[in-house]
Parts: sequence; C-alpha cells; structure tokens
Amino acid sequence: MDVGSILHKARVNAGLTQEELGEKIGIERSFVSKLERNKSGLMFDIGVRWLQVTHAQDVLIALLAGVDIATVTSTLTTLIGGLILWI
Repeated sequence: MDVGSILHKARVNAGLTQEELGEKIGIERSFVSKLERNKSGLMFDIGVRWLQVTHAQDVLIALLAGVDIATVTSTLTTLIGGLILWI
C-alpha cells in the first residue's frame, strides 16, 4: 500500500499546499514532502491530524481496518463504468 500517494491525494483534494498543511498539523513543509514520497515513516498522530485537516477520516478508517484502498477504488470504478454503460 502506497501511503504517500494516499496522503498526497488527501492534501490535494482538500486544496492545501504542502506549506499550508504543514502549518495546520505542526510539521515542516519538507517533512510533508518526505511523507508524500514515502521517504519517512508516518507516525500515527501525524496521520490522524493529516486526515482530519484534509477531511479524509474515511480514509483513516479504511487504513486502520486494513482495507486496500487501491483495490476498492478500482472495483468501484469498474462497477460505476458498467452501470453507466447499462443505463
């Protein structure tokens, strides 16, 4: 599971720059960058704050439950595409 890309998508979807997110959760912009590139380990408390600030608590729940978000996204995309074709 690529946690960095999940964090990046959550930040971008929230419309925040790395600098803005870092200020909101109390870390340096460079550390935000390292986390998004999987160059540093994610500490639980930072992950929780990150997903709260970006309003992505559903992602946190999925990660804690061990859900593979990429698989779920792929499955939903396939189902929605099929539904659109069916309609």
